[in-house]
Amino acid sequence: MEKITEGGNKAKEEEEEEIKALKKEVKQLKVQNQELTTLHVSAESLASKTRSCAPASSLSGHCPKPGPSAEGITPLGISNATLQACGRVGTSSTAMVKDLAVAVFGREVIATHGLSGKTGNANKGTSAKPALDEGKDKLIIETVQDKFPDIPPKFIRAALREKMNDEHTFHIS
Repeated sequence: MEKITEGGNKAKEEEEEEIKALKKEVKQLKVQNQELTTLHVSAESLASKTRSCAPASSLSGHCPKPGPSAEGITPLGISNATLQACGRVGTSSTAMVKDLAVAVFGREVIATHGLSGKTGNANKGTSAKPALDEGKDKLIIETVQDKFPDIPPKFIRAALREKMNDEHTFHIS
C-alpha cells in the first residue's frame, strides 16, 4: 500500500511540475503577444500616416523625412523594428521588397496603383493605374540595395511589381 501511495505522490509531483512549467510558458507567451501587439499597432499607425501623405506634399514627391524627434523611424516612415523584420529577417531580398511595400504603402494602395503609372503592353486601350509615390519607390530600392548590394534595381522593381500584381489579384477576387 505504501508503494502505491509513494508512486501516486511521485506522479502528482511530476504533474504539478509540468503545470508550473506550462504556466511559466503561458506567462512568457502573453508578454511576447503584448510586445507583438504593441509593435503591430505602432506599425499600423505609422503606415496610416505614411498613406495619408500625398505625393504633392513636398517638392521631392515623397513624404518629408521625420526629424530628429521621431526616434527609431526610418526615412521610409516605418520603425527600425519593422524594417528589421522585413524579408525574413534579412535573408531574402524579394521578401524584403514585398514586406517593405506593404509596410510603406499598405495593401490597398499596392493593389490599386502601378509602378510607373503607364498602361502596360498587355492592357493597351485601358486606363493606367496611378503610379506609386516615386520617392518612396526609390527609398525602398535603396534600402534593399543597402542590405543586398549585389541585387540590381531591375530585380527589386520586378519583385515590387510582382507584389502589386498579387495584391491586385487578391483585391479584385
